[in-house]
Amino acid sequence: MSQSQKSYKIFLVQDSVKTEIRKGVMNDIHLKAAPFSFEVHLYRLKVIGLFAAVPDTFYRTADTAEFPTCMMLGGIGIADGLFNEDKSVYVDDVYDDGCNFWYYDSMSDHRFDKIKYASKDTVIAVRTIQNFFYSKNRKSYKVKQQKQDLYFVFFDMDTETCSTEGFELNGIPDRRYLRLIFNKK
Repeated sequence: MSQSQKSYKIFLVQDSVKTEIRKGVMNDIHLKAAPFSFEVHLYRLKVIGLFAAVPDTFYRTADTAEFPTCMMLGGIGIADGLFNEDKSVYVDDVYDDGCNFWYYDSMSDHRFDKIKYASKDTVIAVRTIQNFFYSKNRKSYKVKQQKQDLYFVFFDMDTETCSTEGFELNGIPDRRYLRLIFNKK
């Protein structure tokens, strides 16, 4: 990575097992229906976006294509609270309701519940997930209640911009695709 290159890494952690969500592949991860966390590494980057959905529409979007729709930044954004106090992720189960917006500005202004490391160019942060907040019925459910697969697409918000006008690519997308498959035990 060059000095000026912006990038990120995402890891899913459950029961001390840490799995990287790799770029360029569809990552399928089997989970227990129990809390887990995302460890986010930001390199010269302050924010990532995340579509979490029940339908796989965004998940099936080609790596170099614009997303089918986005109403987040210029319209209906997801107002996650500071410090992830509710330990949740927003799930769009109606296809076009918005996406998560995870950022780090300072130790007193971020959307993570733990900051492991922060410097001028690098942030390593943790976002714990104990609940899924569904957009359609506006209700929160514990992870242990999740029965169906969930589809996630992480993206660099510096190269992808959302507005009420639509979605615009400002460079080569840097996306990570994840399907969570919950073990039914």
